Amino acid sequence: MHFKSPAMNRGDTCEYTPTKVGTIDYVCTIHPAQDGRPIVTA
Repeated sequence: MHFKSPAMNRGDTCEYTPTKVGTIDYVCTIHPAQDGRPIVTA
């Protein structure tokens, strides 16, 4: 599962509603050390 958001500035927000259970890997392409892995369970 993946999605792409636009480049963001401090205070900006982005919403994404997953449509299925699974893991979403993400990484900031501007700051590659900023990453995460939310897990959707229901």
